Amino acid sequence: MRKGFTLIELLVVIAIIAILAAILFPVFAQAREKARQSSCVSNMKNIGTAMLMYQQDYDEQFCPPMVGLGGSDRWDDTMTWDRLIQPYMKNLAILTCPSDQYSPTVTSRWGTVKRSYTMPGYLGWCWFCGYDECVNTLRGNPIFGCQYSVPLAKAQYPALTVMVFERDNCNTQGGEWNWCSVGDGTNEFAYRHNSMSNVCFADGHVKAVKGDPANRRYHILPGHRCWEHGTATYGARFSGNWHDILPYHTGIDVTCPGGTEGTWP
Repeated sequence: MRKGFTLIELLVVIAIIAILAAILFPVFAQAREKARQSSCVSNMKNIGTAMLMYQQDYDEQFCPPMVGLGGSDRWDDTMTWDRLIQPYMKNLAILTCPSDQYSPTVTSRWGTVKRSYTMPGYLGWCWFCGYDECVNTLRGNPIFGCQYSVPLAKAQYPALTVMVFERDNCNTQGGEWNWCSVGDGTNEFAYRHNSMSNVCFADGHVKAVKGDPANRRYHILPGHRCWEHGTATYGARFSGNWHDILPYHTGIDVTCPGGTEGTWP
């Protein structure tokens, strides 16, 4: 009668366990990340709902990315979008994506928060003034940084108009907190969820999009224009010297860099 396993049998069992672990551990990691992505989607839906409530209270105007002097203002005072909608969400925790490993945690008179999301500049902010409706109304800053109002009616394609997107490592205590409330283009998306990034659109729906920033390939957004000075590795733009760059059609700009020349994503 056998009293135990032979050495060969033990080695075979250990080898089988090691093979199964090598197969299953990445699957478990992806499953955990999928759960975190779902939590992030919930955060963004709540943020989107708060922004829709803001619009109804402010004569159907989009919540702007920032109201204040930007880098010239005390960062603790500037009313960035997350502070403007705080009365509607009453929760700082939903500003943090559970997969965000890089954005710093800051403490202000508003509370302690890690902000994982940002807004596109085309919903109310110009870096440079004097372009059409982008007129400087800020105190003591005649050139750099202008806010303007964007009525809901101006967004002809709300299902294509980005309202909030994920962004990494751009919210330090100081001027960057203000500037980082504004995003310039798809090259700033944070792909935290198995190469996917969540985006909240102006109609309130949230969608996961794919990208590969390591190879400078960015998600293609229908209706968006290109960076005019860009190359084949540039993405769609949200701001810059132009204010009137909301999505203006439902197709793909064939001249747009950042992946539209191929089949990505």
